[in-house]
Amino acid sequence: MATVVFVGGYGVSGSATAGLLVGRDDVERVVIAGRDQAKADAAAERLGPKAVGRRVDVDDPAWLREGIAGATVVVSTLWEPARRQDPVIRAAAEAGAHYADLSGRRPAAEVDAVARAAGITAVTGAGAAPGTTNLMGRAAVAELDEVEGLLGVMHWPGLMDAWADLFDNYVKLPGGLRRGPQGRRLLGTLTASRRDPAEVLAVVRDALVVPFWLQLLADPSSWVERVPVADASGIHHVHPRDGVEVPALGGGTTRVRPLLTEPGGADLPWLEGVPVQSANLSGFAPRFDEALLAGAERVRGGADPAAVTSQVLEVLAHDLDACLLPAEQVAAMYGFIAIAVGRVGGAVARSAVGMAPHGFHPDNFVRLTAVPLAHAVGGLLDGTIDQPGTHRLEEVVELGEALERPYQERLPVVLSRAPLFQRRIERV
Repeated sequence: MATVVFVGGYGVSGSATAGLLVGRDDVERVVIAGRDQAKADAAAERLGPKAVGRRVDVDDPAWLREGIAGATVVVSTLWEPARRQDPVIRAAAEAGAHYADLSGRRPAAEVDAVARAAGITAVTGAGAAPGTTNLMGRAAVAELDEVEGLLGVMHWPGLMDAWADLFDNYVKLPGGLRRGPQGRRLLGTLTASRRDPAEVLAVVRDALVVPFWLQLLADPSSWVERVPVADASGIHHVHPRDGVEVPALGGGTTRVRPLLTEPGGADLPWLEGVPVQSANLSGFAPRFDEALLAGAERVRGGADPAAVTSQVLEVLAHDLDACLLPAEQVAAMYGFIAIAVGRVGGAVARSAVGMAPHGFHPDNFVRLTAVPLAHAVGGLLDGTIDQPGTHRLEEVVELGEALERPYQERLPVVLSRAPLFQRRIERV
């Protein structure tokens, strides 16, 4: 019988994942570990008699070793993975325990060597993004004989709604800005059949859309410069300023303007040598995106972010129709879509795996993180994941029925009968 120790376990993601694992017959004990004993005890009490709380400080090596003693699997849902991931994996290896986390960071090479020497498997990036998104990318790539590019497109209005309180942990905005209640319904406002200008402005302001994007775009290396596309004339890598056609819900395509990427590019060693581009959509029309980009330039030049925010909001107020995409176009966008371009049988083709927008519903997003993490832990417990060393989720798990069914069954809100994941392959 197994003991699963969650470090950072009383947070939103840790609690949700523990809730999916505590009912397993092969799990004897779930330990919720963190610096605050009262919070750990409260989270354990909610899980039932199998769970216990334990006070652990992962920044204290001796305390960490003591806290995970006896673990079969150590699960980390901690913030600051760049500082904490490697030490926790090392401690797990010393304890002879497998490991899983949500981090998009790849552990150092020497940590991989430590895990291999100890015979333990560490699965990283087992959350929503990365995790679910990378599984979708690998599933799209698998449909092609030859791969010449991979594009992942994230639709941010739904994601900003879904993050809710997690939003404030992701980006620390100047002046301690925090979203208000109106700002938690951005996607619904942008997709409404009748959009009241005053309401749109109030929601955008309360959602902190402008200061959020200004901060992310302040680093010019995060701007999207080239994206891979496939058309009748072949495969190209084009500038997205004029828009890119991507598959849409219900068939057909929609034209989008990718705005933001991950500085330094995506870390996908299983696709070595193939151009990979992540792209994030603001959910607004190019007129608004241009105002954001120009505002980010001013902030980088030393302008006051609050003043620039006001200027961008004035653009929205005075030119609202030009700043908003048609509601039906916003509604037709996948929450996330992975698009691989290449060839099938020598013919140019595009393979896409899209996630329906309800995946980003606020009541679903935590489960969208917890399901793949729980799946990874389950694989470590039953031996279906048994590859000593450190591995990304998509290197040891496939997006097949065994994983898609739990996603579908465990999401609290399903807005349509369509499956959460939808596949399309087209010769162009």
